[in-house]
Amino acid sequence: MDFTKNDIKPLDRIISLLLLKPNIDIGTLYEEKIIVDESNGLEIDLINTPQNTYERYIKILKNRNLCEVGQTKEGKYALKTDLTYDFQKSGGFKKLYKELNKKSIDLYRAIPIFLTIAFGISTFYFAKKNYDLKIKESRVTELEIEIDSLKKMNEKLRTEIKIWSTKTELKTTLE
Repeated sequence: MDFTKNDIKPLDRIISLLLLKPNIDIGTLYEEKIIVDESNGLEIDLINTPQNTYERYIKILKNRNLCEVGQTKEGKYALKTDLTYDFQKSGGFKKLYKELNKKSIDLYRAIPIFLTIAFGISTFYFAKKNYDLKIKESRVTELEIEIDSLKKMNEKLRTEIKIWSTKTELKTTLE
């Protein structure tokens, strides 16, 4: 994005001026107090000079085909294009700024939502696996108890068979 939140109001005012006047130059922006020379004569700021600010604003507008730039011996001037009016009616730079920032905010909202869902699914998956494992362990314990019970029953039956077999042999020998 080539403009900041602080640029929105001046850029939207420049759009309005382009629609009202045949052309605008740096003098127009001074008159309308869009650009103010805040230097106090003591500090020299070579980057944020009024001329640089004017040229940056015009460049932003030109990059979006919202103005055409002309040159005279006094300096550059801007003229409206066919897109200028429609851009202003659709909300101007204020709306554009919101739309451009909305996309990045949505991305920042989507990442935590995605991570929450991913961790929720993984937690559910591992909880289900743990539950299944506990059920299997419970079933193994039940089967072990049943096997022990069957072993005891088998031992008891063998003992009874031995006793019965011994009684039968004694009875047969006594007869």
